[in-house]
Amino acid sequence: MKMLAKSGAGLHKKKAKIISEAQENILWEMGLLGSHTPESLLNTLVYLFGIHFALRAGKERRNLRIGVNSQLQLGKGSFGRFLKYTEDVTKTNTGRLQHRKLECKEVIAYENSSPDRCVVRLYEKYMGLRYVFFKIISLFFIIFFL
Repeated sequence: MKMLAKSGAGLHKKKAKIISEAQENILWEMGLLGSHTPESLLNTLVYLFGIHFALRAGKERRNLRIGVNSQLQLGKGSFGRFLKYTEDVTKTNTGRLQHRKLECKEVIAYENSSPDRCVVRLYEKYMGLRYVFFKIISLFFIIFFL
């Protein structure tokens, strides 16, 4: 272990690189993001949830729930339709006594004018395409087949 420390192992932390708007457009044009296949729809929702709801940790994305105790709710307000995300227990809010007075984060993403890139419309499409059997399961990321 000391040898690794002397050689400099672990000194440089990897940082996520920022995706520019041009790079994002390339992903849409290549078909990696979109709603034409189940895989691309799921990839698109993961990407858009990360942007709109600041879901950074993999655990936050994997623990998304839908159904009875859903963290995602569709609604309609004065600015149009929206998708509301309510934070659950996270790394910084463990739900213990010391965190009992902390408010859970709530983020709202409104419908936009581009139907192909709208998180509200893509979420509705995903929920509509899930099989009836999977609708009773509360995990969000269930891959479906057309």
